[in-house]
Amino acid sequence: MLKTVSALRWQLVVILSAPLVFLLLLVPINRSQGMEANVQRNLKAQIATLDAATQITLMIVPPGLVFRFRVDATNLPHVACVYRIDEESAKKEVTSILSDGIFEGRSDDAVYRDFRVGIVFKQNFDVIGELYFFDLDVGGGIPGILDHQQVRIRTDTLMRLRALPARVNAQLIANNNHVCK
Repeated sequence: MLKTVSALRWQLVVILSAPLVFLLLLVPINRSQGMEANVQRNLKAQIATLDAATQITLMIVPPGLVFRFRVDATNLPHVACVYRIDEESAKKEVTSILSDGIFEGRSDDAVYRDFRVGIVFKQNFDVIGELYFFDLDVGGGIPGILDHQQVRIRTDTLMRLRALPARVNAQLIANNNHVCK
């Protein structure tokens, strides 16, 4: 009888603790989802602040160009076609393209890659935002950074950004010995 009571107590402990274990496992998942949603909201708000830019510098490495070194944010202006966008409607189009196209943000620090497209937003002479993108969809979007935060954009977003200088009044300020459109 003593053995049976002990076994029953053990079964009762297991049955009663199962919901508690489930809840303990569920809380980190919900926190993680909440953190990701918070990162997404912050990302959209961050993009919205870029509307205040008075000037946008768009840097695009022509497709197919290969370098013997990685192109980071520092040397991208020296190897890319560099455009300045001053018109208000064109600036709004850039932020609209980004708002529609960035679909993922992560709060961890960005891994710096071999960039092919860069956008610098300035308000007067102060930089208020920087975005840099790789040029290859690595499965699930094109990786990039927005002010040292990892982001991903849709493939069509990159194509729209590449076509932008031909559609708007973008002033070519440096061609770095490339044929720029």
